Amino acid sequence: MKSDLRFVLFLVLISLWHCKQKINYVDNPTQEITQEPTQYPTVRVIAAEEPKPIPNILPVQVSPTPIKKQQTTFTAKLTLYTTETTTMEGGPKDRKGNFLNSVKSAVANGNPVSVAMESSAFPYGTILRIPEVERILQGHFGKPSTFAFKFKVVDTGGAFKNKGKTRMDICVGSSQSDVRELSMINLQSYGYYEEKGN
Repeated sequence: MKSDLRFVLFLVLISLWHCKQKINYVDNPTQEITQEPTQYPTVRVIAAEEPKPIPNILPVQVSPTPIKKQQTTFTAKLTLYTTETTTMEGGPKDRKGNFLNSVKSAVANGNPVSVAMESSAFPYGTILRIPEVERILQGHFGKPSTFAFKFKVVDTGGAFKNKGKTRMDICVGSSQSDVRELSMINLQSYGYYEEKGN
């Protein structure tokens, strides 16, 4: 009987001990959670590449395309005159007393050919270009296309009154034989324009 009681008492004590352990766990439930782990997971860190320096690139200097001034084209009827001193011709000098430069002289010296127009048409010394006449003169005198026959307004006369830009007299030489030689352009109308820079 005593041994049985002892056994029962032993079981009771064991049960009480287990209950006490459970009570301690409930009182401190974070005991196991807050324990610092002995090992940490390995984390692989990939370093970012350093940015490569950007080379100093100078801006490209682009020259603007030059814009040519629009040329106004006129049309004039051409006549021919010489440097002779007669009732029809005014002599070897222009309206300001400078010597005329005929077509024949221009072939030799390359200077612009003297022309006469109404004095109000263009200022004295204005350079004119008559493309078709230039080509005719280049072919007649055997000059290359690079040889420019330009025309310079330097003379005038009574025949040009109220003609404006529609009448032009070209100095061709020193005699009427020069007029006959270049008769292919006499009394013909041609387009022309004032030569200006870009």
